[in-house]
Amino acid sequence: MTFYTFFNGFCYRAYTSSPSNPTPPAIISDLDARCQTEDYSPNHTGHLASIHSEEENLFLSYLVSSQSMGAPQFTIGVKYNGTSLVYFDKTLQDYTNWDLNEPLNLNISNCVTNPIFTLQLSPPVGWTYFPVETTNPTAINFFVGQSNDSVTAQNRANNEVLASALEAMASINMPVNNIQVTNDYKPISVENPGTGTTPTTMPLIGKVEGGALTQTAPGAAIPIYTPYHVPVKITILKSIGNTRFNWNIVLNTLLQNLSIKYNAKITGQSTISTS
Repeated sequence: MTFYTFFNGFCYRAYTSSPSNPTPPAIISDLDARCQTEDYSPNHTGHLASIHSEEENLFLSYLVSSQSMGAPQFTIGVKYNGTSLVYFDKTLQDYTNWDLNEPLNLNISNCVTNPIFTLQLSPPVGWTYFPVETTNPTAINFFVGQSNDSVTAQNRANNEVLASALEAMASINMPVNNIQVTNDYKPISVENPGTGTTPTTMPLIGKVEGGALTQTAPGAAIPIYTPYHVPVKITILKSIGNTRFNWNIVLNTLLQNLSIKYNAKITGQSTISTS
């Protein structure tokens, strides 16, 4: 049996997990939806709590301290809808008594959920692939560490971006359970002019520096190289809202991971935005 505490016409209970869902969800809308599942709300009408008076605030403080089971912090049912803070239960925001630098140490616009990191980089050579040779099937014009095909190159990019992002979030104790990381990088086919056929038969040749593809040129007897770098957007989905300051730390650590661990060469300015 689940026990609730009655206060001013409503039933309350503090949860850190549930029997059917032992792992807390990553975003607040999922937390509110869970309040309406059977193990939380037998009549399926529950919501994360809204607070409308000092009396209710004190009551919830006591409830949390008595039922917290050591949890360091709790979530109430308030969210940012793009212009203001609103409650999931659709009640009015008629009481505010935020702690210093709250909510989330922000002035509304500083709260970032599901951030999009936009950066410029010269990709690691493993994020590129060498083409199938047609004019000379015995020639293999590849760079050491290059992928064999576009699928392999894309998978390597996806996995290395994911690992870099999750490690960066974990480094400042952000929750990473159920987090999804997407990116819009697309691998290209490029050949090594130093092996195989002559450059005139190659559609695109390149130069690799420090493990990254930094220059490309159309195949020619005297190729003219230009710097190669591409914009990449990395989106962190199902993330709990956090301050722009903390996301800047995550972005900086992510860039370090991509550069030091995977040989990406970061060029240009990196920014944070939201969808």
